[in-house]
Amino acid sequence: MRGPLYISTILGILSQSCVFIPVPKNETNERRKDIIKNTGAKLYIEIDQERDTITHHTIGNSGKKITYPESTIYIIHTSGTTGSPKGVMIGEQSLVNCLEWHIDFLNIKPSDCIAQVSRPTFDFSIPEIFLPLTTGASMYIPKYPLGENFIYFLEELSNSKTTILQLVPTVLSRFINYYEDNPNKIVNLNKIQHLVCNGEKLSDNLRKRFYKVLPQAILHNCYGPTEACVAVTEYKCEMEKTSLPMLIGKPAPNVFLFLSNSDSEDKNKYEIFIGGVHNSFGYVNDNKKTRESFITMNFNGIKETLYKTGDEVKVINGEIQFLGRKDRQVKYKGVRIELSEIENIILSSKLCKDVRVEMIKEEEKEIETFHLACFIVLSNFATEDQIKSWMTSNVPADRLPSKLYYLKEMPFTKHGKLDTGKLIKIHKDKIKKHYKTLDKSNLALSILENMCGRSINKNELMGFLNLDSLSLIDLYFRLKNENLEFYGDLSILNNISVEKFCSTLSQKKSRIKS
Repeated sequence: MRGPLYISTILGILSQSCVFIPVPKNETNERRKDIIKNTGAKLYIEIDQERDTITHHTIGNSGKKITYPESTIYIIHTSGTTGSPKGVMIGEQSLVNCLEWHIDFLNIKPSDCIAQVSRPTFDFSIPEIFLPLTTGASMYIPKYPLGENFIYFLEELSNSKTTILQLVPTVLSRFINYYEDNPNKIVNLNKIQHLVCNGEKLSDNLRKRFYKVLPQAILHNCYGPTEACVAVTEYKCEMEKTSLPMLIGKPAPNVFLFLSNSDSEDKNKYEIFIGGVHNSFGYVNDNKKTRESFITMNFNGIKETLYKTGDEVKVINGEIQFLGRKDRQVKYKGVRIELSEIENIILSSKLCKDVRVEMIKEEEKEIETFHLACFIVLSNFATEDQIKSWMTSNVPADRLPSKLYYLKEMPFTKHGKLDTGKLIKIHKDKIKKHYKTLDKSNLALSILENMCGRSINKNELMGFLNLDSLSLIDLYFRLKNENLEFYGDLSILNNISVEKFCSTLSQKKSRIKS
């Protein structure tokens, strides 16, 4: 659901002073109904890019009338802690300020080309759509979305005139992995001048790897929740070989940050509160949640509404370093610890590409026990014994993880964020990989089962595995690590059996036919 038809549909909706609410085409009927009911939508528009058609359905009375602030432009839904989607209402002033800010820090000119690669339901897609329209820059819309066939996407990208690209760090890591494995193809990326990261924490290790692959480009580390129109801060990462704290930079014009350590035991750590024009109007049809998250504070007699992010930072020489969620602080064996701190210690070993530490509760015969589990993506030439030995010597004993799991890549959600639920499932199910002892067909099946976290019947259709676009990127790299490859698009994969998929993979570089 991207491309000319989608963009023209958005412009048509806005021209009628209406609000656009992107919904994934493959969304479940239940969630789609929840969104329609929650927003009071009156029209549902389906876009088929392949057939170049638009169909619309008038929606009857969905319950009580829902009203929005007059200048609401769009509503993006995020996953609530209860599982019900939260609709974030973004206004015209927020969007205009956000676009003007991007134009300034990216120095966008009519000669630029901006890639549209983000899912429409992810607010990263907003600048990809509106920046070209407001600057006269070109818009590159790949024929193959990055998850349907990662290789085709990269080949298309390298042949395009793209100068500005946005990727969440999880996807950027896979992007860099590919070019580290295929250094002869790096020259094809020499047109890229700016790469913008947002959506999750950018590691210093990834910054270093980025500049080895794209030394001519600038890596921008942005920060901002959906509730504050895409992003609120930007930092131009330095091309420096030594380790640096990952800073998030200064706030956008007409945006201010309020840092509070009133609830923190460590007075060097602060929670971010966001104020200014980027803030949304709150959550549609949820006044209670809006009041909890958007609080009013008095500054010298002037009342300001601030968004309470729940994100924690510290200040280094006047610059802000992002640490992570406040709720990543845990009490383990009576000691309050920060899980991100353990991760940073392990990453400093330079023996791993990525690491995640989780505290996991287990219950057996009504007795609760807690474990620190560490999930590690090793560097190319590091061994399990090396990282174990290093951790024993360098991680404080009171926070040394008791369980270690070695992954080819970190799992991530359809929005490109780390999927901690899958990590916890890996721990609880005690998944052990024995790929080397399997024939190639069973090896592919084992990879799929580890990705899905369950046993898979070979007669199942690939479409029933619910592998979203980004999961297919992960699948590509896992297969490639075992010298297996697949070619074909998502629609073909959806309609073949798991057995046919696995048997086709037994022949390297074979093409899957429908």
